[in-house]
Amino acid sequence: MAEGSGCAVALVSGGIDSPVAVARMLAQGWDIIPLHASLEPLTTDEAELKTLAAMHHLGGAASPLVSGGNGLGAELYVIPVGEVLSRFILPAMHRDYFVHMKRLFNRLACMLAEQVGATHIITGENIGQVSSQTLGNLGAVAAASDYPIMRPLLAANRH
Repeated sequence: MAEGSGCAVALVSGGIDSPVAVARMLAQGWDIIPLHASLEPLTTDEAELKTLAAMHHLGGAASPLVSGGNGLGAELYVIPVGEVLSRFILPAMHRDYFVHMKRLFNRLACMLAEQVGATHIITGENIGQVSSQTLGNLGAVAAASDYPIMRPLLAANRH
């Protein structure tokens, strides 16, 4: 591991941002435990399959996810959250749905971090990318975390 690095739980999705965040932190020498929050049965398993493919790509050809100890955990942890999130769809909760969702994801990441001895949480959040990623909402999401959240793409220009 590189100096100043450690072990972190990375919240990964079927999009591009979280795998890029994982790749950046792997390049810095961090050990990464990937966690995917599955939205099934609200959605299909497509996001989970995309996430698994992205982690396989980052891990290389050897073993399911790991290539010669590059720091990527050998297992993609998948936690089903669809049933819980269906409660946030109620009209009274809908306005802040994505903030509640991300707070839930952060709490789950903290629970996993405690189990595996990780010291940080990693996300692929990018400021202003979507409404849940405004400064105020990022603060509300961070308040749900017992661990420091690293956002390597926070100010990245996506264009």
